[in-house]
Amino acid sequence: IGVDTPESVASDEYLKKSGKENTGFGKDVSTIMKEMLPEGTTLFVVTDVQEMDKYGRMLGYVYFEDGQMIQDFLLSNGYAQVMTVQPNVAFVEHFVLLERDAIARGVGIWQDYNKAFQQQQEEIDTR
Repeated sequence: IGVDTPESVASDEYLKKSGKENTGFGKDVSTIMKEMLPEGTTLFVVTDVQEMDKYGRMLGYVYFEDGQMIQDFLLSNGYAQVMTVQPNVAFVEHFVLLERDAIARGVGIWQDYNKAFQQQQEEIDTR
């Protein structure tokens, strides 16, 4: 909970409803996470207000064995963006700070965003 990663294997039905699309970057993030979390990896899960969503999926903050939160890893590397669903917002302020830092550094999904923003600023400055 708390993050949204680029789509990689979403169904056509979901994509049509959401207006999203499966992306190469989403597949890259999926590959990175599969490499970091091979079958049998021990993880720790801490829930927030709700343990399950309306689709029956477990909601939780997931930690590597070394104590690093997976959501932190995803946000810090620009592999995800903040997405909160009330009432599960225990880490929202923390997540927003990580996302802002990733945007400022122009990493991951923010690489093109950062370039476009800088280009827009340069155009404004030359007026």
